[in-house]
Formats: sequence, structure tokens, C-alpha cells
Amino acid sequence: MDEPLSNLDAKLRVSTRTQIADLQRRLGVTTVYVTHDQVEAMTMGDRVAVLKDGRLQQVGTPRELYDRPVNAFVAGFIGSPAMNLCTAELRGDRVALGELTVPVGHADVAGNDSRGEITVGIRPEALTVTTAQTGLRMTVRLVEELGADAFLYGTATIAGKDQALVVRTDGRRVPDKGDAVGLDVDPTQLHLFAARSGERLTGPR
Repeated sequence: MDEPLSNLDAKLRVSTRTQIADLQRRLGVTTVYVTHDQVEAMTMGDRVAVLKDGRLQQVGTPRELYDRPVNAFVAGFIGSPAMNLCTAELRGDRVALGELTVPVGHADVAGNDSRGEITVGIRPEALTVTTAQTGLRMTVRLVEELGADAFLYGTATIAGKDQALVVRTDGRRVPDKGDAVGLDVDPTQLHLFAARSGERLTGPR
């Protein structure tokens, strides 16, 4: 199947996706499904193959690709919204995110090719809005309210430059556009990638 849902409206796309998945499982027929929509891949695939420029990057279950991406490309492709990928400074066994330093004691960063510079991957749900006035601070540029959840889009100063972040938060308590909010990071959910090659160094076990 080559992008069979690409021309459908949003509601019809969801219902047809469900029907195709149910039909495929009832018939038990092996099906190769091609799509640029990673939500379709995650919800319909038993095993997902991610390609970039014709090269196979990773093959695995949707959960494996989400939890243990092999490189920064897969990390940024799988997930909606995508994983935050930030350039940060590695200081021994800690990563500096703005004024916040996060321990990465579980990290094996011997393969890092960037001499202190590293790419840090953080899922939106691994960031928590706090009332702290120091540490990692983000200026909110856009709020997407989705009912129970909301996504905050903004920028934070990390490694001396403004970098984009997306945060998943409670949809009933959202800041206003333009507000500056503090962010806490779950250190057990950090993904580390080599800054130059993008290859995975470590992440949640």
C-alpha cells in the first residue's frame, strides 16, 4: 500500500486507518505499507522501517523506535510532536540545559565525537512546567489546547543560543502566549546523541 490515506480528510483518515488495520489482522496477510505519516506507521505497523535518503535507519516495533531511537533522525521523526533535539554542553556526567544541569550518570559517552558538545533528545512529556525562577526557562510562543492536554511551543536559551522546545502539559492549566515558564527535566528520560554524527550514545533503559 503506497500512502493510501494521503488524500483523505482528517476524520476519514482516522476511520479508514482503523478499518485497514482491522482487515489486515483478520486476513492475516503480510502487508507492506508506505507512508510519510509517522502516526500511521506507529498505529498500524507491527514492525516499522525508517528510511532516510533511501538508506535504512532502523527497524523495530513502534515502541522500540519511540523509546530507543538509534540516531537523532529517527528520534526526531518518531513521535507527535517530535522529540526536542537541542545542542547542549556535556560537563562530565552532567548536561547543561540553560542554567539547569541534569545528571546523566547512566551515560556511556565514550563515542561522543564533539568534545563537550552533545545533542540532547527530550520528549515533550519528559518536561514539566514549574514555578522556578531559575534553571531552564522557556518563553511561550504558541499554545495548542487539546482538551485534557496542551502543547506549549517556545524557545529557551541553551548553549548560548535560542532553541525551540515543545512541552506537554495539563490542558486545564496553561500559561499565556509570551509568558516565561520554568521547566524541569526527567533525567531518566534523556536521550544523548553525538552532535556531529547523530548516533545514539545513551538513553532510557
